[in-house]
Amino acid sequence: MQELFELYNDLDTTYASSNAYTLQGTIFTHFQTLLVLCNLAKDFVSDAQQQYLASSVVATGISDVDLFETETNSSLVNFRTTLPNLFLNSLQLIRGLIQGNGLVSAYSTNWYPFTYNIVKFGTIYFKPQYYGSDGCNCATSATCTQPSTPFIQGYLVGCTPLESLLQSTIECLYEQSCVDLLGIYLNMSLPNSTIPLYKNETRFSATDTIDSIVQQMFVETCSSNVSYNQY
Repeated sequence: MQELFELYNDLDTTYASSNAYTLQGTIFTHFQTLLVLCNLAKDFVSDAQQQYLASSVVATGISDVDLFETETNSSLVNFRTTLPNLFLNSLQLIRGLIQGNGLVSAYSTNWYPFTYNIVKFGTIYFKPQYYGSDGCNCATSATCTQPSTPFIQGYLVGCTPLESLLQSTIECLYEQSCVDLLGIYLNMSLPNSTIPLYKNETRFSATDTIDSIVQQMFVETCSSNVSYNQY
C-alpha cells in the first residue's frame, strides 16, 4: 500500500481531474477501500459473533435434544440471514450520505475545482466528472463508472473510490500475465515471488463484482458447533 500511495503522491496534481480516469491515479484508493471494507466486515462479524455467544436462552424447563437442536439451528439461520443485511444497511447509509450531501472526493473523482480567473480572493467553483460513453454525470448519480486508462480487466474508475470498487472485479489478480501487466503500467518492480490468486482457494468466482462479495461479507465458510451436552 505504501508503494501505491507514493505512486499517487508523485502524480502532477495539476492534472488531478484527468488522473481520476487513470490506473495510476486511482489504484491506491481502489485497494485502500478494499482493505477498509474487508476490515469492516471482519470486525462486524466478530462483534456480532461475540454478542450472539453472550446471549442467553430463557426456558421454563429443560428442552429435549430434538427441540434444542431445532431451535438452535433456527436461531443460527436467522443470525446468518440478518447479519449481512445489517452490514449492508450501514454501508448503504454511508453511500447515501456521500451522494446526498455532495461530498467532494479528495482525489477529484466526482467533482474537481476550477476558477474562471486566477486572482486574489477569486471564487473556486466545482464541476462534476463524467464517465462512460453515455456521459454519466456524478452530480446526479454516484454509480457512474468506466474502464481505467490504461485498460485492466475488471478494473473500473468512477465517481468515488467506493462506488467504482463495488462495480469492479479482481479477476486480473487471478492471472499471472495481468499481474505482470500491472507492474509494467505502474512502473513498479514486483518481487519474483509475486504470484496470482488461486481460483480453487475461494468459493467466489474471479468475475464476481466486489459488490456481490461484500453482500456476503467476504465470508468463505460458516460453520457452527451445537452441543446439547454443554447445554
